[in-house]
Amino acid sequence: MPESIRLVLGQRLDRLTASTRNVLVAAAVSGRMFDSDVVGAVAGVDQDALVHAIDEAERAHLLMPGRVPGELMFVHELIPQALLSGLSSVKRERLHLKAANAISQRYSDDLEAHAADLAHHLSHAGGFGDRASLVRYLMIAGDRAFEAAAFYDAVGHFEHALSVIPAGDQRGRAQLLERLAMALRSVGRWDDALQRMNEALDGYQALNEVEAIGRLGWAMVYQLTWSARLVEGVQIGQRTLAALGDTVSADRARVLSALGWAISISGDYAAATATFDQARALARQVGDERALADVLHMQTIHHLSFGEFAEGVQVGLKAAVTFERDSALWDLCSVQAFVIYEDGTLGSREQAISLGDKTLATAERLGHLGAIFMVLSDRIREAAMLGDLPQVEALGPQILDTGERGGLPWRYVGNIYLGLAAHWRGNTERAEAELRKAMELEPPAAFAGQSASLLARHLAYLGRTEEVIELFESARSLDRLPGPERSTVSAHGTACSASSRRSTCADCTSRLLHCLRLWNGRSSLAGDGSPSTAGWLRRAPDSSPQPITGGTKPNVISPLPGRPPSRCPTGWSWLTYAAWRPGCCWTAAPPVTTCSPRSCSRMR
Repeated sequence: MPESIRLVLGQRLDRLTASTRNVLVAAAVSGRMFDSDVVGAVAGVDQDALVHAIDEAERAHLLMPGRVPGELMFVHELIPQALLSGLSSVKRERLHLKAANAISQRYSDDLEAHAADLAHHLSHAGGFGDRASLVRYLMIAGDRAFEAAAFYDAVGHFEHALSVIPAGDQRGRAQLLERLAMALRSVGRWDDALQRMNEALDGYQALNEVEAIGRLGWAMVYQLTWSARLVEGVQIGQRTLAALGDTVSADRARVLSALGWAISISGDYAAATATFDQARALARQVGDERALADVLHMQTIHHLSFGEFAEGVQVGLKAAVTFERDSALWDLCSVQAFVIYEDGTLGSREQAISLGDKTLATAERLGHLGAIFMVLSDRIREAAMLGDLPQVEALGPQILDTGERGGLPWRYVGNIYLGLAAHWRGNTERAEAELRKAMELEPPAAFAGQSASLLARHLAYLGRTEEVIELFESARSLDRLPGPERSTVSAHGTACSASSRRSTCADCTSRLLHCLRLWNGRSSLAGDGSPSTAGWLRRAPDSSPQPITGGTKPNVISPLPGRPPSRCPTGWSWLTYAAWRPGCCWTAAPPVTTCSPRSCSRMR
């Protein structure tokens, strides 16, 4: 406090009677706002003396009524500082202890509602305070802050509790680490959250807390898979299943479903599907509707990975009913975000219209960066389809920011669309830079290859066909999935190899390279007189139409620079995307024997 202000306040306080000043000092330990009855107990005065002191302080313009009955507040935050500045540290500690005791006595039937105040006073009571009580009230205060979506406050309470919890309290420490991890996740510190989760899991395993291991293991696999750390996710899943043993439980079903998602992203459709089948059976066997909803949540994402969008919407909406009933908002906004995206992929805006704004608002309030990312991805895709370049350019940075805050590798999607917008505007340097950045960021996954295919197409439009061929040849040999050490977990929880999914489609490769070489030497493909994609494909060997399993994707780049994008996919989009994609054209999915009239029409 500046010396001049301290002197002015000191002069005003010196005019007060000793009893009034004593009451104000007792109030100052609570901060700017305080409960008058609690202050009376701390100061050790009766009701008449308390009323007299408050009346004198109000006439001196030091106090004013608070926001609720019985609450008072200092007119300026510097006043309590001035009152406490002349006290010794021991005196302040004793006053804080008295305040904690007064609150405990006055609100003995509802201490949880005052846990934050109790924690504040006990933490400032020094050696006079009870450490076990401090840890207890910090945990309660953290839980209440988390429930109120005050996640930064929750992080502060839990971190404080960790710093004072006795070293021998292993169970309490593990519980605190788990709580802190969930709060860190909601403030966007996903890497820190995973680190704390891992520490908590170690603690639970040392204590053989099977139920806690199952609960936390499922959350960790989910979080690691969101971060594209598939190998770690599978390892944690295996570790959790081993700890659970052969028990039939809801947590085992959840862990299996999270593993199913990790396996799905790695490209093994059969193993992922079998894992989900077992997870659903387990959830139904134990009769746990919430566990079944958690399984269907993960299955919704699995359907997205393999182009089974209608199935994804169906099971996702079913899971959402249970989440909404149980007020499981974190999971609700997550599954709704995937439903919105998959519904949009089918060309519908029904779910985006009915759920989009509400889902995004909930995700932002809870700090669910993954759900925010999915809703924004749906919106930027729709804007691109409509040729709304200003909207694309506005949403792209939002996606990048969301991904960077949570360390999400999927943020490359923002670079893709910013590159496309630049391509359509004719800004070739910006387009190339964004698409190369997207290619650099795109994580290994069963559907990897979008960035490379779009970069190749952009370069082809510029007549740089040799670079396209070099890029393609380089990408052909690149294993986009985790390396040979990668393993997945089958429905029975055993390790199995998925290396068979890592090959590319020879037919697509040869046809695309033939087309590229036919184009080689042309100065540009941007003129209206350039042959159509379909025309070049007809000149390719064995160019009869081939069914593409797993559904259709909308075109994501216009046939010519400067033209607005079309909703109709072109042969080039499909061929480049398929050739770069490990497993090629969702070949891991069951073969499609029939094609809907709409899909056939769009493909033609």
